[in-house]
Amino acid sequence: MCLLLLAVPSIVIGLKSYYSATANLNDLGARSLKNNVKLTLEMIDALNKYVEAGKISLEEAQEQVKQHILGPKQADGTFFMRDLIKKAIDGGDYTVYQLEDSKNPGKFQEKVAYAEMDPHWRWIVAAFLQSALPNRLSPWLLPSIV
Repeated sequence: MCLLLLAVPSIVIGLKSYYSATANLNDLGARSLKNNVKLTLEMIDALNKYVEAGKISLEEAQEQVKQHILGPKQADGTFFMRDLIKKAIDGGDYTVYQLEDSKNPGKFQEKVAYAEMDPHWRWIVAAFLQSALPNRLSPWLLPSIV
């Protein structure tokens, strides 16, 4: 009987906490999505002023926005984020990509990332290697949510 007196309130508190946390996470996710869109629209607006002033071309401005959204352009002219997202949606896989070396502009280093889509929230979760791809996977992973 004593166990029942302890278990019922614990279960009620646990369920209430779970539903409250879920609602807060959903709200936070919705605000984050909206903020990302607003930030990108503000970036477009700012770059458009440079285009209208003749300081940069429309193509250059659009390229900057693409790099902001999709990550840096690869040496072959593609964006690795597209491949990463596609592989995550298809069940998860590694993506090898080229990233320009910050110390040696014009030189590219091979990097690797792994991504999967969470089946519950449909978020794409990815981890990126911080250093060049060694013979075996490095333990220095930088996780991020895409």
